[in-house]
Amino acid sequence: MLHESNCVSNILVSSTGAPQGAVLAPFLFTVYTSDARSSHDSCPLIKFADDTALVGLITRDDGGEYLSQINWFVDYCDQNFLELNVEKKKEMVIDFRKGDHEPPPVVIKDLAVNRVSSYKYLGVVLDDQLNWHDHIDYLVRRINPRLYCLRKLNTFNISRNILPIFYNSVIFSVWSCCINCWGGNVNGTDRKRIDYYKPCQSHPR
Repeated sequence: MLHESNCVSNILVSSTGAPQGAVLAPFLFTVYTSDARSSHDSCPLIKFADDTALVGLITRDDGGEYLSQINWFVDYCDQNFLELNVEKKKEMVIDFRKGDHEPPPVVIKDLAVNRVSSYKYLGVVLDDQLNWHDHIDYLVRRINPRLYCLRKLNTFNISRNILPIFYNSVIFSVWSCCINCWGGNVNGTDRKRIDYYKPCQSHPR
């Protein structure tokens, strides 16, 4: 019978990262940053693998807590040897009030964060008006080439059972991705555009 000490390997310090695309990389990053948590209820820190977003609810034009959380996160990264690429960071302001209420830009390490009107996060394109038009444009651009492949398959002498399988795995999986976020909020025009790709209309006859 082996003793417990015989089942433990020696400690090995590695100076390289995990292979790109491997399952181990996001898991290790999640474990490594598990203690990165927001201390303010109005500024939740949303993490999914190596994608991190800080959301701030600013009332009465008081962005103190929001800026405080940003500074805390920058310090956290510095203390844990995580390099922030400020040029790739994006900020989007959602404000439905009338008049000019645009807050000053966020500055990280003497660099202003780029402010955008739309941003893609985890496959969903959000804009500062929450109308989902940009997201529908994004879906249509992704689906059209796949729909062309489906139509070409329909011209070949293949089993008809393959076409629904191709549609469900290649087209419908894109069409329905995160539909619980945007499906009930698109306007009539965009709904007609995306409904064109529904199964009842997209399957070749």
